[in-house]
Parts: sequence; structure tokens; C-alpha cells
Amino acid sequence: MMIAIFFWWIGLSIVVAVAADTRGRSPIAWFICAIIFSPLLGGLLLLALPNLANSFAAGRMYLEGELREFEERRRRRAIVARIAAVVVVLMGIVAWMMLA
Repeated sequence: MMIAIFFWWIGLSIVVAVAADTRGRSPIAWFICAIIFSPLLGGLLLLALPNLANSFAAGRMYLEGELREFEERRRRRAIVARIAAVVVVLMGIVAWMMLA
């Protein structure tokens, strides 16, 4: 049971780190925050804070004419976040099956 909780905790912390990266924040710092406190608390705090990726980077890139590249990068990060979520779920299922 503890192994399953460990895998879920690490996996969800990775999801928080990927979400932090897509929101213009430091993924390593948010991963450590999620590991120490909890992925749920870290994710909720991340959602409560403003999205820095949209405010600063979008304005600067729009002025430089690179908004399309910015949107492509955001789309790729969203795909990575979805893949990470699927991996976390699969890791939890495998850990649960090993303990059952």
C-alpha cells in the first residue's frame, strides 16, 4: 500500500511541476514544494496564483511577431502534461496490482 501511495505522490508531483512550467513558473521549485507538502496543496496553490506565461511572455512575443511559436510551445507542453497524467495513472494501477 505504501508503494502505491509513493508512486502516486511522485507522479502527481511531476504533474504539478509540468503545470507550473506551462504557467511560467519554476518546475523544479514546484516539484519540491509538491513533494514536501502535498501534490494537492501544491496544485491548488499553483492554480490560485496568476498565470505568468500569458501575461509577460505573450505580450513580449506578440510584439516581436512570434505569437505562433509561443502557441505551438504551449500546445506541446499541454500534450506532455496529458502524457504525464496518463503515466501517473498507469503507475498507480501497476503499483495497486502488485500489492493486491
